[in-house]
Amino acid sequence: MTKIFLGLCLLLFVYYAIRNKQKLNSRIRGIEVPTDVVETPFSQALAQLASIAGGIYISLVTIISFLELSVPGKFNFWGVEVNTLAGISLVMALLQPFLMNFYYSLKNNL
Repeated sequence: MTKIFLGLCLLLFVYYAIRNKQKLNSRIRGIEVPTDVVETPFSQALAQLASIAGGIYISLVTIISFLELSVPGKFNFWGVEVNTLAGISLVMALLQPFLMNFYYSLKNNL
């Protein structure tokens, strides 16, 4: 029962992270009228999430190999083995829109 609840919480968190990324994109670029209806805001946000997580992953691999740190290769997440650095980069990419919203709210209040 707790696994189902935690899974639903994780899905809800991912949904809100993608929704916040969509809001950030519209705030930065302004509202644009699409001329070619191929991509949706959800697909754009998901692609950006994957690219941000990939960039963070490459940076983490570079830093860890440069510093010659020892990091566990994989960890178990609800019965699924996940690469440690990939998991960290995905969590950081999911937190990024929330942190950016927080930053913009602080910046606008000053």
